[in-house]
Amino acid sequence: MASSNDHDPLDAGTADLSGLCVLVVEDSWHIGIALKSLLCSLGADVDGPVATTAEAERLIAAQVPDAAIVDFNLRGGELAYELIEKLNEVGTRVILVTG
Repeated sequence: MASSNDHDPLDAGTADLSGLCVLVVEDSWHIGIALKSLLCSLGADVDGPVATTAEAERLIAAQVPDAAIVDFNLRGGELAYELIEKLNEVGTRVILVTG
């Protein structure tokens, strides 16, 4: 049983992301930088932003993130189906965004 002092950064409702590694995959530079800034202000360690699945896979190979924020429509018309599948296979929680 978890005590009231235990901290799971992925629990809903928490604003403290300390110790959580988040991958940001976003081809819009402004949105990617804004997401990174927000996540860092909440204590997360952020990989990215990156704009392609190839760049994301390179980061995943170096360190499997705890969570990922992934834009579905990436640079050059690339879709994130395979990247999301790979993240699911390694146990990374995925938040899918698109605009």
